[in-house]
Amino acid sequence: MGSSLPTAHLWDNGTSPAKELKRMLKMRAEALEDFDEKKIPVGTAMAELEDVLVPIYFGHRYQTIATSKVIGGLQYNYAVRGDGQTPVEFVPVKEQEEALNTLLETISPEVLALPSAVLKLIPPRPFGLRRGREHFKLRSGSVLDPLSAAESAANPAISLLLHPHRANRLVSLSAQDPDLLTFTGVLDSLVKATWHKEVENRYLAEVQRTVDHLVLSHIMKLSMHDDASPQVKALCMMSLDNLWTWLSANNTADDPVEFAHKRYAIQQIKGFLANPEKMPEPEVLSMPDGSPIGHDPHFACGHAFH
Repeated sequence: MGSSLPTAHLWDNGTSPAKELKRMLKMRAEALEDFDEKKIPVGTAMAELEDVLVPIYFGHRYQTIATSKVIGGLQYNYAVRGDGQTPVEFVPVKEQEEALNTLLETISPEVLALPSAVLKLIPPRPFGLRRGREHFKLRSGSVLDPLSAAESAANPAISLLLHPHRANRLVSLSAQDPDLLTFTGVLDSLVKATWHKEVENRYLAEVQRTVDHLVLSHIMKLSMHDDASPQVKALCMMSLDNLWTWLSANNTADDPVEFAHKRYAIQQIKGFLANPEKMPEPEVLSMPDGSPIGHDPHFACGHAFH
């Protein structure tokens, strides 16, 4: 997941990973807008709409991985002396910035929020219709939960951006070429796109809060990662300190839900900075298994045998 070669992917289309990701996000949005009960045959349990929804909702997952490789990326060849190949080239900063901005788009609440009309179509699964590896991971019992879905969908992009190998490269490469994207730039952009983002819609705001906590958790995790360089750890600690300062200065009781959200983060950061070794690593919901799709022994093509 911390790979540096921006042209090597398991599944990828187009000439630009970021542009292809934007295209896939547009297709995904259209598919979600068009989603209705007609996606399953008459007489099928409405709960089985989830089987169709999951691959649509996570349809951009592999292109997200492809786009992340542009950031802190190297175009290299296994060159030998005299063959005329260029051994190593840095990915231009404009391509890295485009990739970063597109990845940040994938974790926006506007992209992550499942349409309310879709949620109202899908009841809990009836007795005998079990959940499997290709369904949403839930924190809400048997009820389809858009916040759980958002958490599992946002986590890959955030973890890829904050992968220790990628962070280490960003520090090293930008030291060699000051015009390249920096790790500080990635951290600042990530925090501004999440914690600093103001969202008025209540549903979207709750999705945003889910993503905020993911970002905070991953910054804390990276600051303690064995593979992270001392400078990466130092920059993560500085980012946490800056976020704590900003939260402390921008938390009012006007919105009790938002106040609680920021208050909790302030306490988390305070406790972590005081004793990072004692901070337990939070459990994050993973995406449903995606490859190979349809290979659950109890499922065929995403539908249960029943």
